[in-house]
Amino acid sequence: MKKEPRMVVMFLVLAAFPMMAQTPSSLATANSDIFAVQSELGSAHAQKVLTIVQALYDQYNQVFQFDKSKLTNPLQIRWFATKQGFDAYLSSKRVEGSRNDFVFLSWRDASKNELVAWGEDENWFKSLAFQGFIQYIWSFLPNPPIWLRNGFAYYFWDLEWDEATGSVKRSDNLTFLDAAKNIIRRGAPDLNQLLTLDEARVTPDSDYLSWALVHYFSNTSNSADVRLFANVLIALSPSETLSNNSRSVLNRITSARSLSDLSANLSQHLNGLQGFSTFMEDGIDRFRSGNWAAATESFNKALALRPNDFRPHYYLGLTAYSEGKYEAAAIHYNNAKNFNPPPGLIAYAMGLNSFYLRQYEDATNFLRQAIAENPADYKTNAEQVLALMQ
Repeated sequence: MKKEPRMVVMFLVLAAFPMMAQTPSSLATANSDIFAVQSELGSAHAQKVLTIVQALYDQYNQVFQFDKSKLTNPLQIRWFATKQGFDAYLSSKRVEGSRNDFVFLSWRDASKNELVAWGEDENWFKSLAFQGFIQYIWSFLPNPPIWLRNGFAYYFWDLEWDEATGSVKRSDNLTFLDAAKNIIRRGAPDLNQLLTLDEARVTPDSDYLSWALVHYFSNTSNSADVRLFANVLIALSPSETLSNNSRSVLNRITSARSLSDLSANLSQHLNGLQGFSTFMEDGIDRFRSGNWAAATESFNKALALRPNDFRPHYYLGLTAYSEGKYEAAAIHYNNAKNFNPPPGLIAYAMGLNSFYLRQYEDATNFLRQAIAENPADYKTNAEQVLALMQ
């Protein structure tokens, strides 16, 4: 199952310590003019990671167009085979606590900066795309505006790796859209505050809005705002502080556009996009009208955005059940029960499904489970079905 992305950027600013761990001899290496990859998973894996991070670099640089000759050190990536090795290495760097995901370590001595990773779960590429961007932008621009750094990190989190073609592809999964829309519904965002964020004022809401603003600038057909974003990038300096870079961007934007106009454009852009809630609402409407194929299509789109939410699984099961596809319904219901559905809901649905499959023993067990979990909602109906099997 996919993990939801963290809503706090996982990076650490560390002092240089006198004792540094040596590179283990078991680490295979793969190098280019930009990257130095070390992997405990072998030479083939090191080369694979090098291919992927180079492709990600090309994606990042399509936007920022940094001059790679300005890099004073290669971008270092260290990949461990196990979580245990990953944790032990971070501990040797005096990083407190365990980390469930990849980490970019940034030192006062930039030559020691490195992205540290482990294993390959189902979400490894997204983590690499996210942390890889943090590593990329800090290597060229040590103090980027926070909305730009966080917004693009989450924007690139939605990239996908196509193993068949060995290439990066853009995803249609608007993971953060609903959260951003909810913020907009509460009122126009304070773009002045967003554009001048410091670390102390970063919140989940500011990250969602940062993603939204980046998504707008990256996808708008408004030529004036396309030019505006190009001017924003020109305003950034690798030698300036966070405060000065943020202020330069704010001045560049407000000299060409009122923040209220930009806010209105952003809101219109978000409202024109479809996210999880939209797909679920569309699916339920189509389900109620008996348009099973269209309902299934909508629920599958919702599922792609939130695979760990029980609702699309459940409604896909309900749609299949309504079509008489009871074996398929059972699969969806079984998936739904892994993601904290309300008490009794899945047991009751599985009971009815088993009843129509003539699996009466299973049906009896499920229906009794539904009654035990939530008698207020399911006792009456479940007992009526149980009576039919006596």
